[in-house]
Amino acid sequence: MPISAGVVGIGNRGAYRARSLGANPNVTLEGVSDADSRRAGEVARQNGCRVFSSTLDLFEACDTIFVSVPTCDHFLVAREATRLGKDVFLEWPPATSIDEVASLVRISHEAGSTLSVSAPLLHHPAWETWNPATPPSILQFDFSYRNSQHQDIHWPHEIADCLTIILKAAGSLAIRKLDARAARSTGAIIHTVAFTAQLEKGTLIQVLLHRSDAPSRRVLTLADRNETTSLSFDIREDAPTSSSPETTPSVESLLEAEQEAFMFSTVPTPGGTLSIADSLVIVQQIERILAKLR
Repeated sequence: MPISAGVVGIGNRGAYRARSLGANPNVTLEGVSDADSRRAGEVARQNGCRVFSSTLDLFEACDTIFVSVPTCDHFLVAREATRLGKDVFLEWPPATSIDEVASLVRISHEAGSTLSVSAPLLHHPAWETWNPATPPSILQFDFSYRNSQHQDIHWPHEIADCLTIILKAAGSLAIRKLDARAARSTGAIIHTVAFTAQLEKGTLIQVLLHRSDAPSRRVLTLADRNETTSLSFDIREDAPTSSSPETTPSVESLLEAEQEAFMFSTVPTPGGTLSIADSLVIVQQIERILAKLR
């Protein structure tokens, strides 16, 4: 029997969710809801579903709710859907504060609902080439971001990318020791963030995030006593280019993979989303790192 789903918030990400759900034969897209009724009508017509002026009515019509509203509204929408016992999928970040995320952890537990969050760094096929028997002893990150006069780097999100990988690779974000520093240019604009951490399980973390004149690159090196492995986590934003060939996955293909894992995996999978509890740990560690950069 198809899963009945609805989408709240149909900006760029929400419109993609509606389109993907509407095309999935195992899903019935019941409807969409958005503050912009005209935009909602367009998306509904394109995907053969209804427009709901009331989010509560949409919740009642669905088993699963995808929340793609602006971050400032994540908490309120997810809270109401979760309290009604709906399975909820939130875009990253899950809320605007640690307290809000902690509240969602508690509410989902009390309601017995599944509340999952889109990973900041979407699950990447690079993981499939690395199947360790034990967590690595060292994780080294070298993530570079191409300089742009029109786009600043959102450092909390980039730090979240790294923490997501650490959680997947080491199975923990329990940090025993942490040191973090930032290098700034004229006008106090950050151009480099570096942090090192020692996990309670023993894994050493070394992270370098920096601006570059070269194309953006995301490279992770994992080391243990027996071997060293380097993985590229590059993501293609649009059509393949010489710097991002056909083998580099697109954003949409990664979004669809995590969406499928959320709806149809009966057990946690490497390609799955973050639980709201794991998201809380990531948000807490982001704040801990940012406090050292201030």
